[in-house]
Order: sequence, then structure tokens, then C-alpha cells
Amino acid sequence: MWKVKYCVASIYVNCFGESSVSYYAFCKGYGLHTVQNINDEYVLWYDTKEEAKKHIMNSEGECVISFGFEI
Repeated sequence: MWKVKYCVASIYVNCFGESSVSYYAFCKGYGLHTVQNINDEYVLWYDTKEEAKKHIMNSEGECVISFGFEI
């Protein structure tokens, strides 16, 4: 069975035009932070796009993306 989940991604472009993407994650030792790997076990996943949108902290450079999971 296939399930779609949503997370908040933060996109950064430096002065050389190089971009990087990170994802909001939570771990007791680090608290709320970002990780570079979407498959990191601590990425915060939401069941709906609307729920994920509520967790955008910076309106510039952040967006909600969807990802499909085999369950």
C-alpha cells in the first residue's frame, strides 16, 4: 500500500547560485533542527498538506513537499 506524507523543506541559495535543501526534523538530543537527508529517521512528517503548512516558520525559502511511502 502507498501512503503520501508531507514535510517542510527549507531551500537556500548562496551567492554563487548553489542551492541546498534541508528538512525540519526533531530529536530529543537536538530539539528542532534541519537535516540534509529526506530519509533521515527524524524528519517531521505530516498526514496532510494543510497540517504541514502550519509548521512553516520562515515564509521565504520554505515550502511543503510530498513524499510517497510504501507501508
